[in-house]
Amino acid sequence: MERRKMQRFPLELPTVLSCVTPDEDKTTLKLTTRNISAGGALFPPRPAVPLSSRVEVDLFLPPKNAYGASSPGAHVRLSGTVIRNDDMGMAVRFSNRFRISRMLH
Repeated sequence: MERRKMQRFPLELPTVLSCVTPDEDKTTLKLTTRNISAGGALFPPRPAVPLSSRVEVDLFLPPKNAYGASSPGAHVRLSGTVIRNDDMGMAVRFSNRFRISRMLH
């Protein structure tokens, strides 16, 4: 039985993830999403990022729309928490705080 409340999409989006571990260590990683939903995203496993780490996620949406036409692209900044990090991947649950901005060329 599927437990997820939100539909996931198999999108590979370039991402910069800045995290603060429960021990207050800070790190920044360049990643690509494996899938994403309105509530969170799955990334490749990252052993150095422990559970409950607070993260800022910078997603970069491509400069083409669904019809193949050029668009300026977008930058989405979200905050969240690492809720799983195992062989299947690192799962981040998004908070309700986000910002979307147009990317400038």
